[in-house]
Amino acid sequence: MPSIEEQLARISKQIAEQVKMKVSIPELFSDDFMQENSKYLNIHELQRDGNFVMDTEEDIEKIDEEQLDSFIRKNTKFDSWKEMYTSAATIQVQKKLIEQGYKLA
Repeated sequence: MPSIEEQLARISKQIAEQVKMKVSIPELFSDDFMQENSKYLNIHELQRDGNFVMDTEEDIEKIDEEQLDSFIRKNTKFDSWKEMYTSAATIQVQKKLIEQGYKLA
């Protein structure tokens, strides 16, 4: 019989395969998310005000991290871009899990 760690690893892998998804930046940062967590109606307003191009992951990687984090700190409920991104991604994964029939506490 597999150990508990092996069973959890197998389950984690199955869940990861089921929730694999490509999400666009506007989908990841939905209007609801932006309105709830920032002073902006949508991610496009944040990009415009910050003068950031964020159409792809590659665009985001090119942005000066300190400048982006400073802007996020001043204009959202988050302390950094990573924190904001993680929060939005967590919400998307939870939605996908619910769609797959998982019950979340």
